[in-house]
Amino acid sequence: MNLPSLDLRAVKAASLRSTNRQLSCFLLETLDGSFARFHTRPEDVPLLVADAGALVSENGYTCGREYSLLVLSHFLLGLGWWNDPASESVWSVTHVPGLTHDERLDMLTVQAVSHRSRWEGHLALMHDLTRQMLQLPEDECDPDRQWRSLEQLMTLRGIPGDAQRACYCRYESDACLRYALPAINHVELNENEIRAYRYYGKRLPQPADDLYPLPFLSRNQVLLHVLLAIAFGRHFYLNPLFTPWVKSLEATDSPRERRLALRRELAAHQQALKESSQHG
Repeated sequence: MNLPSLDLRAVKAASLRSTNRQLSCFLLETLDGSFARFHTRPEDVPLLVADAGALVSENGYTCGREYSLLVLSHFLLGLGWWNDPASESVWSVTHVPGLTHDERLDMLTVQAVSHRSRWEGHLALMHDLTRQMLQLPEDECDPDRQWRSLEQLMTLRGIPGDAQRACYCRYESDACLRYALPAINHVELNENEIRAYRYYGKRLPQPADDLYPLPFLSRNQVLLHVLLAIAFGRHFYLNPLFTPWVKSLEATDSPRERRLALRRELAAHQQALKESSQHG
């Protein structure tokens, strides 16, 4: 009797789909009553799990426990978090020498939960700062004040001071690609030029200065993208948990309406965070 041939790829895909369903059920049960805290809706959770699962499996992680924990990490830290500058410290634990694979995986999971906890603990204050930034009309923004606010946000997000310029530029570059805008070229000062600026009391140029020559809508698109990337992760706009947010922002080409829409979303999330902490 000839046995039927098996399509091993189909078997693996079916296994991963089953795991995804189990992970989705686990998250839905765990989050019951807390969806607003995670800025999401129940129907978006399986979509995030599927997208995270695709990323994880594409990178060669398909074993049960390893796959499940890595998918959950994308829920905690944002889709595609492992190439987000804000989460670099978490991914670095995978390169700690002297540990077994399982020990690294356990350490990664602990770090992901800890990182999410610290991050979420600062989100309400981060939303305050962002909403203050968004109160000012586009043509009344003070470049120095705006950059200081961005630095504050990145500091609260846990991004080291010496990595903040590069992080900002990465998010800015992502925004330009997302909106099909020309790349923004920044003037890079060498050490002698920086010393000269300081000696003569001149203001050092900051990366966000180069937003101001852009048209209002383009400037708004880049700035709001950067603000959301700092708050919620580099790939927030690809994350199904943010589908309603992204749709509300992209529903209008009015910079003013986009700012108002984001302020409303942040205020609602801020309230959910406060209510969660009061009941937690």
